[in-house]
Amino acid sequence: MKTFVFISSLLASWFGAPSAPTQQELTPEVLVQRRIAADKYASSNKSSLTYYAKQPTRLLPLAGNSTVPDGTETVFTIVRNKQNKILLITETPTSQSGDWHIEYSQYFDDKGNRFAFKRSASFFNSGCTPGVAHETRVRYYDPSYKSVKSTYTLTDERNKPLTKGKCTFPYNYSYTLSNTVSDYLKRNKLPATL
Repeated sequence: MKTFVFISSLLASWFGAPSAPTQQELTPEVLVQRRIAADKYASSNKSSLTYYAKQPTRLLPLAGNSTVPDGTETVFTIVRNKQNKILLITETPTSQSGDWHIEYSQYFDDKGNRFAFKRSASFFNSGCTPGVAHETRVRYYDPSYKSVKSTYTLTDERNKPLTKGKCTFPYNYSYTLSNTVSDYLKRNKLPATL
């Protein structure tokens, strides 16, 4: 029963209840649950998603299930909660070759501050498996943006762990974190109001 009450109050605080956890209550475990709740919300509330295709000279809004236009460099997926606040932005660079798929997901609290970041990559040519390698790193941050927890996995397509030292990572591209939603939108030239 205690677990149900904890999870219920956590979800209520994340999705708009009057009282949010205090700074002392933001343990790494609470941050993990917030990220999981944001992912579940995004997957079960497709109408809360807004998509944009970034091309060299323009930004195009996309319909939810439309084909990504040729010349697209990056697709942005923006998730808003029921109070219309951005809780998650996923940036997906496009691979012309199809040899890799990378997602950079930044998670924001109800005040627009980043509390988690997830980088997921699936790629060929790793040298440690004949098929696809899957790499995921998640970092969690306190209110001063200091990393308080980090997880890392590297597996093959059968979910068997791979040894990082035996792999090469030919598709490790640089990325920039934003501390706030407004910084992210400005840096990526995304509209502030959607």
